[in-house]
Amino acid sequence: MKEEYLKPSEISKILGYGMTKTYALIHTNGFPKIKIGRGYLIPRSEFDKWIKLNLRGSVVL
Repeated sequence: MKEEYLKPSEISKILGYGMTKTYALIHTNGFPKIKIGRGYLIPRSEFDKWIKLNLRGSVVL
C-alpha cells in the first residue's frame, strides 16, 4: 500500500485552523513531518497516530 502525504493546506482544512496556526503546529516537537526544500509533507498514517495520541492532551501553540 502506498503512503499518502498531506500538504499543510490539507491539515489546515482537516483541523479547521488558519495557515499561521497550522504552520505553528507543524513546527512543534513531535509533529510528524518531512521537510522538502522549503515545504512540508505530512504522512497521513503518522498524522492519524499523532491525532490519536493527542486526543485528550493539549498542544501549546
